[in-house]
Amino acid sequence: MNKKKYFIAEDGDQKGPYSFHELKEMGISKTNLIWKEGFEDWTEAGKIEKLQSLLKITPPKLPKSEGKKKKKDKTLNVNLGLGKPKSIFEIKEKKLAKEKLKNSIANTILYYLKNSFIVIVLLGVFLFIHSNFVNSEDARNVQDPSVVENYYRISSIFNYIGIFLLVICFFIIFHRPMKQIYDWFKKHSEKEI
Repeated sequence: MNKKKYFIAEDGDQKGPYSFHELKEMGISKTNLIWKEGFEDWTEAGKIEKLQSLLKITPPKLPKSEGKKKKKDKTLNVNLGLGKPKSIFEIKEKKLAKEKLKNSIANTILYYLKNSFIVIVLLGVFLFIHSNFVNSEDARNVQDPSVVENYYRISSIFNYIGIFLLVICFFIIFHRPMKQIYDWFKKHSEKEI
């Protein structure tokens, strides 16, 4: 279920989609135009009952006074190529993007830590078994040929199990990035040229 369903009109541009929580973080006002599926047209946020709890209270515009005229700012306005001033929605959108990036990085680190721990435990158990049973001095010093043959047979089986375990450990750690790479190639190979 897609929870991002609200769009905002700002300066003639459509922004979104946003979830209800993201709208709350942005601090929309009652005059912001909102649209979502099911609406016939853009509607002011103040007229949407579900969004009433999100609205920040903004005072009305000050009336223009006839007696006082604004002084013209005679300071030099230098545009440093930084673009027009950011709207509150663009600032909030960037803040949300940064939070999503932080969450993504934290989840990735947690994923690798958890899977690395699993791999270390698996390899530790295997090495413990291998060193205590397969590499034991008692089994090597026996002179009975059938025991020696069984020892070498078990030893080779343990070697195959070790290789198989290393392959499994590789996939435990790297299955997520390999799937992401696969999805990326699949997505870009389906694009029409």
